[in-house]
Amino acid sequence: MKTERHRFRPQSLDPLERRLAPSRGGPIIPALIGTLSPNPKASGRSGRVAAQIGDTFDRFQADYLQAQGAYLSSGAPQVTLTTFTAQRVNLLSQELVRIFARLPGSFSKIENSGQRASAGNAATVFQAVLYRNVSGAANTSLVQILNSNAVVPPPGTSGAAATLYTLTATNAIQAARTSLINAARFIANKTFDKH
Repeated sequence: MKTERHRFRPQSLDPLERRLAPSRGGPIIPALIGTLSPNPKASGRSGRVAAQIGDTFDRFQADYLQAQGAYLSSGAPQVTLTTFTAQRVNLLSQELVRIFARLPGSFSKIENSGQRASAGNAATVFQAVLYRNVSGAANTSLVQILNSNAVVPPPGTSGAAATLYTLTATNAIQAARTSLINAARFIANKTFDKH
């Protein structure tokens, strides 16, 4: 006769106590841990910052496109979209400050008064980048482009015309994203310190 060994044989899961994992903590964002890339240079500090900038702009673009869709379907006056855009760009700027604060060299002083004047009297490199590309009065800043008549569709716009306005806005957001990622890489490589 064959003897059986003692083996663990689980019974049903019903008699076990149910436990819930606490969920109050925030989600783990891969950009904070590190980026995966076949390029080993992409996973350094500037790679993580570039990923965070990308995530921030993804959220901004989703919010903007949702607001633009609501504006186009509601027939509301243009001021509703331009006010939303100004407020959301302000939030984007604050999120970018938080990201760039972790990057050494972002707050290097601009010594040349002419360069400071052309960047809205920005005292640091990052302030100049933010002014020119995102929130400043320069005609190249994201807030100025998104609130221009070339990007804000007139009330009642629909169909292919609305699509063109959306594509123009999306291109402006992508250009600002690329500018900020490039600036992060320049700052990380201390390019601004060499001039």
